Amino acid sequence: MNENIEFREIIKSDNKSISKIIKSVLTELNANKKGTAFYDKETDAMYEAYQTEKSVYYIALINNEIVGGCGIHQLKGAENTICELQKMYILSEARGLKIGETLLKKCLVFATKYFEKCYLETFPQMKSAINLYKKNDFKLITKSLGNTSHTACNVWFLKNLKINNKVTVKELKTTLKIKLEGLYPQTEIDSFYAILTEFYFNLKRVDIILNPDLLVDKTKFENAIIDLINQKPIQYIIEETEFFGLPFLVDKNVLIPRPETEELVQKILNDYKLNSKKITLLDIGTGSGCIAISLAKNLKNAKISALDISEKALQIAKKNAVNNKVTIDFILNDILNLKFNSKILEENSKFDVIVSNPPYVRDLEKQEIAKNVLDNEPHLALFVKDDNPLLFYDKIADFALKHLKKNGKLYFEINQYLGDETVALLIKKGFKNIILQKDMYGNNRMIFCEI
Repeated sequence: MNENIEFREIIKSDNKSISKIIKSVLTELNANKKGTAFYDKETDAMYEAYQTEKSVYYIALINNEIVGGCGIHQLKGAENTICELQKMYILSEARGLKIGETLLKKCLVFATKYFEKCYLETFPQMKSAINLYKKNDFKLITKSLGNTSHTACNVWFLKNLKINNKVTVKELKTTLKIKLEGLYPQTEIDSFYAILTEFYFNLKRVDIILNPDLLVDKTKFENAIIDLINQKPIQYIIEETEFFGLPFLVDKNVLIPRPETEELVQKILNDYKLNSKKITLLDIGTGSGCIAISLAKNLKNAKISALDISEKALQIAKKNAVNNKVTIDFILNDILNLKFNSKILEENSKFDVIVSNPPYVRDLEKQEIAKNVLDNEPHLALFVKDDNPLLFYDKIADFALKHLKKNGKLYFEINQYLGDETVALLIKKGFKNIILQKDMYGNNRMIFCEI
């Protein structure tokens, strides 16, 4: 018989089924009496009982039918470093399929996030479960802990969740190579190793060369390896990156800044760095704030504003501005449905420079996009519909016509396949001195023009 076995966290509609299983198993063991889970109030409301941050209850299913469960909760009446393995019950017909072992391991993985020790109490007749607990390093203790009110239980176990996670930096490098070989080129694996050892342990390459047997805690490093196996970008793993020589925080709410965008920043600096006059600049679709902040750091005579539709993106951008010690006026707004409701952005506001790296990847180009980008970076900041790929350029150009000062300049990062079309749009709107420029990779990537 081929069983389809699944595990998931409990949902409210599971309450009736799991209560019935718990009471059925306790009856089978002649333990359907006071001082057991049979009479716990929470047995009929298991979902509600496990809704705190430090608790979880996993359900096991065979062919979509619930057959058992097991949970973790802080132990009542004990210090907050001790949790309890609770209500591990499995129907008789589902035993022998390693369901209990999987439930236990899932619970222990969760418990290690919050607790130092795990306690459980049971009955002598639960021989298979007791063997499983011993196999997983639970040690018998001579008395009960906490205040569970399970007075009928007379076998008690305790497991130390703190294990020795120390390994040498040399062993870490070997582990990383073995786990990632075939998924990434060796040069990239070496780069990951250098980034992670510096981020987690503050070790430079020379430190590792001089001290290959230095002991470090492998826990966070191993979590990072799992993320890399799942194609999560290294920048999102460490939640930071570098752009234009500056540090930037990044998370799933903002795009990871690209090297090509540094060329756009450099072009603006070339045009204005020697300008002694005060200039005003607006960055539309700022994301992490990389363009606006890099310009503010290098253009001391500029008053810079930055606009984005995402409040979460602006939260990251504001932190980046503080970390890089620059002043930016951030504006929460939608360039496609603009509201003139701020002191900076008014009907008659004018700027010397408008710059934008808006969404420009067409849906039809998704097949060209790396999986780690598709699965992790915000689609709101990446993609446009195939039938209107220049939507943002159209809107921003119209905005620029009204809000650029005389001889003001507009700077765009663009879709490499739509350079001619974007130039044609700007010609039609009356912009002059339009320059289409390639990036370091030889792709049409930037457009500069004047009003």
